[in-house]
Amino acid sequence: MRQGVARVPCSLVDTREQGKIYAKLFLMRKIRKFLPLLFLGLSLLGILVFLIINFPPNFYMNFGILKINSFYIFLISLFVSGFGIFSFILRNFRRGFFIGLFSVVFFYLRYLNLTHIFFLIMLLIIFVCLELFFIHKK
Repeated sequence: MRQGVARVPCSLVDTREQGKIYAKLFLMRKIRKFLPLLFLGLSLLGILVFLIINFPPNFYMNFGILKINSFYIFLISLFVSGFGIFSFILRNFRRGFFIGLFSVVFFYLRYLNLTHIFFLIMLLIIFVCLELFFIHKK
């Protein structure tokens, strides 16, 4: 042991330092909880970009006896990638779900040629009311 340096027992460590350590551990646990969603969201974002570049919206994909429009696969991958990425960023499953669902409903309305600003405003009002309803229930 060097001269002039005393070893401090663990029980005498400053409580503020312990609080900082516990806060970092809590943050790491919370990030680790949402990390698989980030990987899922980024991988489906890659599939989404592949679909946009290579297939037109009215293209039908054959899966055995099942014919699926590529637009519906686009909507599913858009929802899951939005849900995963925004759940990781916001660290909240509910808000990630609402943002993913909002993007899917918006693009589906665009697909149906309902492009008036009134539909966007109504969609925003619905999702803000849903968020406020679930915040109020807590």
